Amino acid sequence: TNVEIMEHGSPFPSVFSHHQKFVVVDRMSCVLGGVDWGVQRWDTKEHPLFDPDSMTHPGVDYIGEPAPSSWYADPKMRTQDTVNRLEVPRMGWQDICVCVWRAAASDCADNFMQRWNHAR
Repeated sequence: TNVEIMEHGSPFPSVFSHHQKFVVVDRMSCVLGGVDWGVQRWDTKEHPLFDPDSMTHPGVDYIGEPAPSSWYADPKMRTQDTVNRLEVPRMGWQDICVCVWRAAASDCADNFMQRWNHAR
């Protein structure tokens, strides 16, 4: 594949937008919206409250609390539960995003490059 993930280095610039989230592919398609693409934000359309067997939401992905700092240091921690799944319901999660194509996707790529270059 020709997909690259780019991250801005630290320290973070003083001007940035946490909620301007999008993915552009070859300036031809773009998904954008308020979606948090990370742990504890994925959900199914059924929004199950309980997942006792860790079949849908493994480890820290089950509960809507911030992931423990140890999760970032050791990704194996992701599979360990932080609560009792039989007693604590999961917080359902729903968010909205949109997919645009062609000229609109190219505009999103331009926006990304302008913000990236400004922050450098």
